[in-house]
Amino acid sequence: GCPVILFDMVKGDLASDDALARSLGASVVRPPRTAIPLDVLSVPSQSVEDATSGAMRFRDSFRAVSQSKLGALQLDRLRDALRDTLVAKKPARLTDVRDQYKQLGAADKRRGQDSVVATLNDLTSFELFTPEMTPAQFFSRSWILDLHDTSSELERRLIVFLILDALSNYQRSL
Repeated sequence: GCPVILFDMVKGDLASDDALARSLGASVVRPPRTAIPLDVLSVPSQSVEDATSGAMRFRDSFRAVSQSKLGALQLDRLRDALRDTLVAKKPARLTDVRDQYKQLGAADKRRGQDSVVATLNDLTSFELFTPEMTPAQFFSRSWILDLHDTSSELERRLIVFLILDALSNYQRSL
């Protein structure tokens, strides 16, 4: 009766096991073919404080999975882009964050496209998350997330980090 989340990272064998899904009462989601219906960027309110806190958590997850070392300017711009997006949009999407990051970087003529933009472009090539369910709705159910078909290790890791971050934030709010 306890909701569970299984990350099927390698072969897709857990996600293909219909008996397992039935016994857990779990829904199977296969990104990038099917988006995960979680508002992964959800914050309690659109206040600057909540948005800044959510932005810092996302930035830390993004930094943890990034394949390149991010500089202070990139991390500050990513936090600011996230904060601005979370204040302005409800629900916010990863494409909104990418667009805001690009806009903030447009004034800086010294740099070309940086690794954050490249990573966000990769992550938004497919719709990995759709904000259909609040964290409370999503985490009250069981899920098997079949990640073996994602296009990169970075996508797999970021999906896991963002879901765990959303879960942690949700649990703290209880």
